Amino acid sequence: MKKIIKIFLLLFSAMFFLAGCSGKTSNTQNREKTIKFVKSTKEHVWFEVDADAMNNYGKTTIPKAIIITKNGYATYYNTNIDYYDENYSDTKFLDKYKPKEIGEYSKMSINEIKKAAEKADYWVYECDKSAIENGSTEELEDKNKLLGSYESAPTKKMKVSYTTDKTGNNIASENVILPGAARVGHNSVKGDDDDLNAKYKEIVFTSTISSPFTIYNNKYIGYEYYYVSSTGSVTHNYYLTKRMFKNQKISFDK
Repeated sequence: MKKIIKIFLLLFSAMFFLAGCSGKTSNTQNREKTIKFVKSTKEHVWFEVDADAMNNYGKTTIPKAIIITKNGYATYYNTNIDYYDENYSDTKFLDKYKPKEIGEYSKMSINEIKKAAEKADYWVYECDKSAIENGSTEELEDKNKLLGSYESAPTKKMKVSYTTDKTGNNIASENVILPGAARVGHNSVKGDDDDLNAKYKEIVFTSTISSPFTIYNNKYIGYEYYYVSSTGSVTHNYYLTKRMFKNQKISFDK
C-alpha cells in the first residue's frame, strides 16, 4: 500500500512539474522577441524626443509627441508646448497646462499615458491656435486654413517605405507615413506654406537604438533620426519604447 501511495505521489509531482514547464514555454512564446515600428502585433508606446535633450537631461526630457502603435496602425499625439518660443512666451496656457516629462510617463500604464497624451494634444492645439489668431505666426498667409475646432487624434494605418545605401543591399532609412497625424491647428503640419492642409506626418528612422536608455526602473530602445540640411541645420530625434525583457531587440520593419 505504501508503495502504491509513493508511486501516486511521484506521478502527481511529475504532472505538476510538466504543467509548470508548459506554462513557462507558453509565456516565452507569447513574448515579442523583436520590436518593429509598423509590423509589431503588440501595442507599443513611442516617445518622440529631441536627442540632445535626452542625452543631457534623461528622465526630465519633455517628449515632442507620443505615438501608440499596434498591428500597423498608429495614433499620434502632440505633447509639447514650447514655452521658450517667442510666440508662446506670454501665452495664457502657462497656468493651465504643464507638459509632462518622459520620467512621469514611464511610471504610467498604457491607458494612463493615452489619457495624458490626449490632454496634452488638446492644449498644444489651443496654444497653436491662439498664436495663429494673434498673428504671431507671420509666415501663414491664410490663417483660416489652420483655424477650427479641435480634432481628436485618429488611429490610422501606417505606410512604410525604405531607402537603401549606395550598394542597394542595406537599408539606409525607414520612412513611415502617419495619416491624420497633422491636424488642423497643430504645428506638426507637414510641408511648406503651399502644403498647409496636408493631413499626414512623415517620420524617418536612420538607425536603430539597441543600447537602452534607463529611466527609473525601465529600459528604452528604439530608432534614431539624424539629418543635416544643405544650410547646415541639424535634426536629431529619438523614437523610444519600453523594452519588456532583457534580450528584446529592435529592428527595421523590412
